[in-house]
Amino acid sequence: MRGSASLSFSRTAAYRYGIGRKGGHRVVSRGVHTGGATEEGTRLFADRFPAVAKVKVQKTGWTLSGAGFGGYRVNTNVPAHAQALSAAFSSGINVVDTSGHFENGDSERLIGAVLDEKIRKGELTRESVVLMTKAGYLVDPSNPRYDFEHAVVADRIAHSIAPEYLEREITASLARLGVEKIDIFMLNNPERLLLDKRFELPRVYESIARAAEHLDTEVKRGRISGYGLCSNSVHNRSAQDHISFPQILASMEQARANHANFLAIEYPFNVFEHDAYDRWFDGSESLMEVAATNRLFQFTQRPIMAIANGSIRILSTNLGVSVNDESNIITHLSEVFTGVIELETQIPELLGGSPDDMALVAKFVWGRVLSDNLTRLSENMFAARHYLQRQVAPALQRDLATLVQAAEQAPNKDELLTWASQYQERYSKLQSAFLDLSAVSLVRVNQDLATILAATVQPNHSISASDPLATTAIRVARSALAACGGEDGGDGVGCVLVGARSQEYVADVVQAASAPLFDADAVDRVLQAAF
Repeated sequence: MRGSASLSFSRTAAYRYGIGRKGGHRVVSRGVHTGGATEEGTRLFADRFPAVAKVKVQKTGWTLSGAGFGGYRVNTNVPAHAQALSAAFSSGINVVDTSGHFENGDSERLIGAVLDEKIRKGELTRESVVLMTKAGYLVDPSNPRYDFEHAVVADRIAHSIAPEYLEREITASLARLGVEKIDIFMLNNPERLLLDKRFELPRVYESIARAAEHLDTEVKRGRISGYGLCSNSVHNRSAQDHISFPQILASMEQARANHANFLAIEYPFNVFEHDAYDRWFDGSESLMEVAATNRLFQFTQRPIMAIANGSIRILSTNLGVSVNDESNIITHLSEVFTGVIELETQIPELLGGSPDDMALVAKFVWGRVLSDNLTRLSENMFAARHYLQRQVAPALQRDLATLVQAAEQAPNKDELLTWASQYQERYSKLQSAFLDLSAVSLVRVNQDLATILAATVQPNHSISASDPLATTAIRVARSALAACGGEDGGDGVGCVLVGARSQEYVADVVQAASAPLFDADAVDRVLQAAF
C-alpha cells in the first residue's frame, strides 16, 4: 500500500465570550450553534484556501485541512491563544482538537468563544469546521465515589469510558463549545484503565466495545456525528500498556458497534516516534496501513514534541534565541548567578542564629543549587523549564512568603523585606537567563538535525536547512500519512494536529500544510536518519 485574512480577535469579543474576566468571574454569553460539519460546508471552506493541502474523511466526505489546531494548554486567560485560533481559521485551518479535561474545560470554552465570534462575523459557518473532543480523564480534588465503572489511576485521579460517564461528558462539552453537535468524539487513552489492577486487557477491550455501543446511540440522538479512539500506546507494540488495534476492531464487531460511525483514530507521530508507520518485525501491517484498510481517518499528534532517548525534545529552531547569542547569554548568566549567590551569603546574618532562622536560611540556596547543576539542566530545555517553573518557582514563592511573615516580628523588618524583594527580582533574571541558555543548546542540535534532514530528502525533494524544523517535522508527518493511504489516499488519509498557541506558530503550521509532500522513499530515509 506504500507506493490572508485578518489575524485579530477583538478585545470586546474577548470579554463578551469569556476571554478574560469581569468582576472576578468569567463571562460566557453566547448562543448554541446548530448543526455540524458537512461535506458541502467543509468543501466550500477549503475552496477559499487553494494553497492549503486538503484531505477527505472517507466515511463522511468532509474536506479537512492537512494540519489542524491542537487545543492542549489553551485557555481563556491568555488572549494570544484566542488570537492564534482565530488566525488558524483565517488561514485555512478547519480542524480543531481538544478534550474535556484540557485546562479543566477551559480549552473547550476558548474554542467555543472563538468559533462563535467568527460565525457571528460571517467569517465561518458551523458546517465548515470539524470539532473534535475527547473524554476519559477524571481529576477531582474532592475524590468522590463515582457511580460508574472507572479505574483508579492515582490519588484523586481516575479514568473511565463508561457509557454513563460519556453521556455526562458529551453534555458538558456541548455546553462549553456552544454547539449542538460534536463532529468526532474520541475515547481518550483507554489504555490508562490498565493502571488499575482490576482491569486486564480483555476487560479493556470489552469497555471500549461498550463505549462504542453507547456512542452509536449518541449518533442517533444527533449529539455527535461519529466517534473515534485516541491512544498513546496503540501504535507501540512494545509498550507495557499497548492495546491492539486489530483486537479493538474485533471487540467492536463482536459487540455489533456500527463501523460506519467509527470515523477516526488519533496517536503520536514524529521523526523520532514513528512506530505507527513502521511495519513490525514479522512483516505485519503498520497501524497506519491497518487504519487505512478499515477506512478510518487518522489524526497524528505531537509532531514537534518528541520523546527521544527518554527525554522530551521540542523539534523547533524558533525558540526566541540564536546560537550567536550564546556568548552574551553566558556572560549575563554569570552576572545574575553572582548577584543571587551574593544575597544568599547575606541572609544568615540578617535572620540570626536560632534553629528556626537557620531552617529558613537553608531554603534560600537556589543560586548554588542551579550553579552545581548548570551543565545537566541546560542540556534539556523541557526538563529545565519544568524544574524551574513547576518546582523551584512555587517553592520559592512559599519560602519568600514565610520570610515576609517572619520579618513582621523582626527588629530589622525593613532590611529583610528589601532582601526578599531583591532575591525575587534576581532569581527571576537567573531563571530567564538559565532557560535562554538551555534554549540555545536545543537550537544548536535542532539546526544540526534540520541540516541532516535537508540532505536526506535529496535528490527528489528539497528543503532549505533554514526552514523552521517544526515545518519540516509537520511535513514529514503529512507525507507518512500519504504514503500509507493507498491508491485512493489522494494527499493522505489523515491530518496532523499541532499545538500552536501563538500566531507565529500558526504561520509555521500553515506553511507546512501548504508544502509539497515527500515520497515514501524520502520518508523512509528521514525516519532512519533521525533515529
